[in-house]
Amino acid sequence: MELKDATQVLEKAGFAIQSEMPPDQEYFGNWMLLATRIPLALRVTNDRGVVLDVMEWDAFQAGANESDWFNWDVVARALELKEVPLEEQLWSFVHNFLDVENAFLRSNWPATRELLLKIEAEKRREFMGGGKVSAHA
Repeated sequence: MELKDATQVLEKAGFAIQSEMPPDQEYFGNWMLLATRIPLALRVTNDRGVVLDVMEWDAFQAGANESDWFNWDVVARALELKEVPLEEQLWSFVHNFLDVENAFLRSNWPATRELLLKIEAEKRREFMGGGKVSAHA
């Protein structure tokens, strides 16, 4: 996916583009954009494939840390959405936006954040070779 295509998809979905880092030919044409639509912020990075990260709006507005971003696969798993290949993540996000929006609303955010942190911990355990533990326990 090209930067202009990702920008068009997000603008059509009602997102405001906050910033764009154009393709860098030295690094294989990688690019990044930040887009917002309350109650969340989205970071789209092309690094040999488009990678999505999602952040809660208030954290983004406060000048959030890298640790405030949640990878799309973590969000999708937490919301029990269909897992998709990397190249389909942006389409999956847009298609499931209402579910994501609901989870990131201020009233739902504390429970969502707790679940996302559990899923991230599970993902780390899996990566390190540990057993899979249910995050819904």
